[in-house]
Amino acid sequence: MSRAVSARTRTAALTAGQVVFTASQGLVLVAVARLEGGSAVGLYTLALALASPIFLFAQFRLQDVVATDVNDSAVSMRYLGITLVGASVAFVIVLLLAIGWDVAGLAAVAGAVSVGQAAQSVSFLAYGYLQGAGRVTALALSMSLRGVVGVSALTVGLLTSTFLTAVWAMTVVWVAFALADARELLSHRVKGTSWAFAGNLVLVRNLLPLGLATLLVSVNQSVVRLLVESRVGLAALGTFAVAAYVVRLGTLVVRASVQAMSPLLREAVAAGDLLAVRAACVQVAARSALVGLSLTIVLLAVGPALLGWVFGPELRPSRALLGAVGVAGTALLAGMPVTMGLVATRSHLDQLRVMALTLVVVAGSAYLLAGPLGLPGAALGWAVGECVRTLGLFRVLHRLTRRESNHAR
Repeated sequence: MSRAVSARTRTAALTAGQVVFTASQGLVLVAVARLEGGSAVGLYTLALALASPIFLFAQFRLQDVVATDVNDSAVSMRYLGITLVGASVAFVIVLLLAIGWDVAGLAAVAGAVSVGQAAQSVSFLAYGYLQGAGRVTALALSMSLRGVVGVSALTVGLLTSTFLTAVWAMTVVWVAFALADARELLSHRVKGTSWAFAGNLVLVRNLLPLGLATLLVSVNQSVVRLLVESRVGLAALGTFAVAAYVVRLGTLVVRASVQAMSPLLREAVAAGDLLAVRAACVQVAARSALVGLSLTIVLLAVGPALLGWVFGPELRPSRALLGAVGVAGTALLAGMPVTMGLVATRSHLDQLRVMALTLVVVAGSAYLLAGPLGLPGAALGWAVGECVRTLGLFRVLHRLTRRESNHAR
């Protein structure tokens, strides 16, 4: 099988898994909106906005690190130890933040969501191994089943009990899948390595810039949601969540293409060929931008009517909101392959600088625009920040490859 055909096969399998999982997460919003209302969607979204950045930081993007690691064909148990400790610390931090947040019922929902995020951290680590080993069918199957069974459990909980019980039902499913994924990791561990945290401080220190960069990426999106809740209201946050969810339909296609790049990036980095890394990133980034532009056009044409029909009239977004979200999504999609390339080349500090600048731009723009323009203003601030981030990442990648070209001469 040729490299091109192999890449297409990997992309197709990963796309199928991403489609099912992302659709399942969309059905979570639909079920909550239809059975509990827009305020419940806002509460669930707020819990995710608090939990996601903290847990992503604690993961240190280990999925991508494991997938592109040129030194290990199996999984070092040090990665699992760091994941478990990081998830435990993240759970405590999120719970304390939720308790201090002045929103009724948030702490209880955030607790359930945090347990699910901790379980997902373990699953992500297993996905990184499967991704790097080229076992994309197993990855896609696990991801698909986790999404389908999870949303089914949540829906049953909503129909038979309370909203909180329903969230816990989905969380229990995710924990069960995490245990199965942990077993997969243990079966492929590096012999003689320990998962204990002792002796891992050096590894944590090396991963810290990558974790901080990932934290800032997530905060860039979460800060918009937090500003919407504080300046516009919890119900409005539900509408924003519905509009922003559409971006995930684009990320599932792009993420599959990016994950399929992993073996190629690993080979290029092992050979010291940064020009090949840049070529792969630029090619996928161009296709990703086209996906974003196409999605934006569809949103502007039929988005308000379609989303209002699916999620209910209470959560129907305006064209102005969808247009701003589409611009933000296009920039975000175009930057995803470049981020993966920089992870493969271990350019963590450069990413951290770009993400820090992006956070300042997003927070400032969204805050200033949310007041006079409401939801569309907050989304427009997010779009400005995503454009700054993507341009900054391309600049870092260009500088790295230019340096290699100068050395070659």
